[in-house]
Amino acid sequence: MRRTILAIALALSAQASVTAGDQNPHQDRPTKLAGLHAAAKVTRDTYGIAHIKAANDHDLYFLQGYVHAQDRLFQMDVSRRRASGTLAELLGPTELPADVQLRTIGIRRAAERSLAVISSETRRAIESYTEGVNAYVDLLAQLPPEYAALGIKFEKWTDLDTMTVAKSISFGLSFGLDDIENTIALQTYTAVFDPVLGLGTGATLFSEDLWRSQPFYLASTVPDASMAPAVRAAAPRPHATRTDEATRPASELGKKYLDEIRNLPFFKHRLDRSNRPGSNQWAISGRYTASGEPLVANDPHLALDQPSTFYPIHLTAGAADVMGSGFAGVPFVVVGHNRHIAWGATVSPLDVTDVYKEQIVPDAASPSGLSTVYLGKFEPIIAIPETYRSNDGSGNVVPVPPGGPIPPATLIVPRRNNGPIVQLDLSTGVALSVQYTGFSGTRELDTLLTWNRARNLNDFQRGLQWLDSGTQNFAYDSRQHRVFRSIRGAVT
Repeated sequence: MRRTILAIALALSAQASVTAGDQNPHQDRPTKLAGLHAAAKVTRDTYGIAHIKAANDHDLYFLQGYVHAQDRLFQMDVSRRRASGTLAELLGPTELPADVQLRTIGIRRAAERSLAVISSETRRAIESYTEGVNAYVDLLAQLPPEYAALGIKFEKWTDLDTMTVAKSISFGLSFGLDDIENTIALQTYTAVFDPVLGLGTGATLFSEDLWRSQPFYLASTVPDASMAPAVRAAAPRPHATRTDEATRPASELGKKYLDEIRNLPFFKHRLDRSNRPGSNQWAISGRYTASGEPLVANDPHLALDQPSTFYPIHLTAGAADVMGSGFAGVPFVVVGHNRHIAWGATVSPLDVTDVYKEQIVPDAASPSGLSTVYLGKFEPIIAIPETYRSNDGSGNVVPVPPGGPIPPATLIVPRRNNGPIVQLDLSTGVALSVQYTGFSGTRELDTLLTWNRARNLNDFQRGLQWLDSGTQNFAYDSRQHRVFRSIRGAVT
């Protein structure tokens, strides 16, 4: 049984809104809501899932933002602040170490680049979503109880907040720092085994025995049956390597960096080799089902948080009639089905992050006073000034002066896809920088908008071209063709 909780009929002139101060997301009485362009309604089924029906896209995503805020406002606030490196402003000084690391990595900087390259249609959807979030907050008689306990007010939601949350999800599904751990392990192997068993033994044990970490080659554990045996490539033998004093400073910086971030929640699951994210999906062609319709099932293994990581929802307006799961803080359905297609996603771990040892030198011509050395030439490092703030426990958000673990600026290496320097030792002139595909302006939200309206495989593949980060495998099926496809997400 569904119960109408919101029925709106409002002209473009935006008359005065009328609402109760009730925060109950299951309130029954109709409500006038300023900001909508036409009549719309939200119903809740017996499970509390919101079904939104609107006459136009603006109102559809406005109401998606509204119900997300209605159910998950504090979760959304934490999500945007954590990814932005401003969570201490909400929760206090214990969050400063995580703020420093997340602001250094720069998810919000990457979100700014993405907001500039998405389609105008997706940008309008985000703007409508933002309006809906803030419309709900404006009508509240009081904020959720977490805010009273912290003595903090809710800061207006922005389009950049939405993109930051979206980028943080992609980040969590693709970012990795295996380069550091693998380098430390390789150097340990060579240091231990080479003096005893001969030069190159440690590298062989590392790459061919226990770790199986080496560059891509055509050979596989299960040979490709389509290739003639004569052309199957053999595994290359690793070159002899030596751990010497030239590589030791970078290794020490790597260890220091891992120690700083290992227990921070946002990084922890990316560093734990025994607990990497996984997921599963399966599909059956219509020729094997009693109904003749294809079946697809999907179990994305994201964190079982409270509130839930996912937010199930049903969106109907114009070309969109789509139901499935998404994320509070982001419009659209991420995995689900519409009247024509269904799709699911599983983790596809690809190496899209690289860590570099940098040679750092003083350079008066550089804006930051520092440069990296590349092929014998100086390349300026860019400094982004930072001001960290923290809730002092009584609801006052106060600046935290730089010093010790609080840096005055984030240092950026343009060559590394505008990636940051995460460790710096000026005494040795050695630094570590991080390059990640997701630092670019990317268009994953264009993908979601396209899929929510897709009618066939061509539409689905057209949307797939904009999945620039957040590496995934996708299962797809279509009522039209009674088939399913397994498609790997593209990474550029």
